[in-house]
Amino acid sequence: MTATDWMDEFVGCLDVVDNQELQIEQAFTVKNAHLPTSIFKFRAVNDDALRNLADGTVWLAAPDSYNDPFDCVASLSAMDVYRAAGTTFVSEALRKARAHLPKADWAAIDASANPMREFGRRMLESDPSLNRDAIPKFLDVLDDMAAKDAAEAFSPLLDLVRGGIKLCSFSASREPIVMWSHYADEHRGFCIEYAVADLPSIAQRLLFPIIYREEIFDSTKFHLEAACRPERFNNIYSVLQAIYKAPDWKYEQEWRLVFSAGIIPEPRAYELGKPKAVYLGARMLDAGERRVRLICDELQIPMYRMRLAKGRFALDAEPISPGEV
Repeated sequence: MTATDWMDEFVGCLDVVDNQELQIEQAFTVKNAHLPTSIFKFRAVNDDALRNLADGTVWLAAPDSYNDPFDCVASLSAMDVYRAAGTTFVSEALRKARAHLPKADWAAIDASANPMREFGRRMLESDPSLNRDAIPKFLDVLDDMAAKDAAEAFSPLLDLVRGGIKLCSFSASREPIVMWSHYADEHRGFCIEYAVADLPSIAQRLLFPIIYREEIFDSTKFHLEAACRPERFNNIYSVLQAIYKAPDWKYEQEWRLVFSAGIIPEPRAYELGKPKAVYLGARMLDAGERRVRLICDELQIPMYRMRLAKGRFALDAEPISPGEV
């Protein structure tokens, strides 16, 4: 099974609007069969990073603190929401205004993909004093206004769902040169390795792969279900929202720890436990190395120094003996 195949299967288990159709344990079975042996966190040498290293913690951050402005963003089709609202509206209009339109008109309205627009068109056309040629343009204006209103109405909800996500990102590899460049202070920082098998059980369960897609995660169907059948609403869909990213980021080989639905209300440190190893960047300065080595020696964390490989664009890891100068 390719990476795409198992990830598609994993997503398929969760990407349903009805909570009765969720296959949560199957999703975790699929994911757990493909967990990496280790995950890696690239850090610059600073007080926060060293505190995390010493405490065995990572920082659970809000999505808007990430360098990707699209992180955990979801799209919503305002027109779909408007049309769904139109179905409810037409049902109410049918009860109140049955006498204004023939039965055949109501049947056509019910069968329409946009019942609210069809209702408006037929009501306007029933008035002989109106210019029929002007009706489509008038309805276009109403559609645009209604869709804009729907988008504005749902915007706070989208912000609330995104704001309820807290996460920490890792890579499945310590080797990508660009990761050292982007996240470890241009190779002057360090990389922390965590053995997945040694993580707390909840961290293993909430560690998810990034799904690289061309389109932003679409939350429309979930919000429509919440509006129509709140008791059947899939309230964990935001996990999917948190793991969709553009293919531009694929080089990161990212896995991320995701807490959604406001489980963790504010950014904070989260205990992962003692790291498996620490890797010093190929350009790490002496002052930074002393600070990292002091912690690793005290906690007996194995250390390695990254070296530029000979004859190829790669980094090799050399073991460092405790107390070595």
